[in-house]
Amino acid sequence: LPYRRVKIMIYLESMSRETGALRVIPGSHQADFRRSLLPLNRLHVETEDGAVERFGVRGEDLPCTTLVTTPGDVVIFDQYLYHAVFHKKAGRRYIAMKFAAKPETPEHFAALERHHQGPPDLDDAFRHATRPRIKAMVQPLLRGFAGRS
Repeated sequence: LPYRRVKIMIYLESMSRETGALRVIPGSHQADFRRSLLPLNRLHVETEDGAVERFGVRGEDLPCTTLVTTPGDVVIFDQYLYHAVFHKKAGRRYIAMKFAAKPETPEHFAALERHHQGPPDLDDAFRHATRPRIKAMVQPLLRGFAGRS
């Protein structure tokens, strides 16, 4: 995995299997196990009711661990850990943050783009920032992406 990232979820309300709790496949951030799960990324079928099935199993029924939470719980995990949410309730409240080292290699920038974290995915307030501190943080990142073209 060329560019590790950490995700932090802070829950502001209770989440259960039925109301949108995070589900994970333990150990799936480890390279060998992750490779064995890669077919999950591509081999899927959408059913008539809009559910997604992989190998004839609905996503919500894949073997996993459900992380039931109460307000104030914090979950920290490797972004490459296979994770998903099913049965999201409207308006569920949580704070999500992602952290990574400063991207420096073409592989780092490619990983960010692959996971929809490239320049088009940055809010305009960051891409066109005039505040010196934000501009100093974002401009090197944008130049790194530009250097990949």
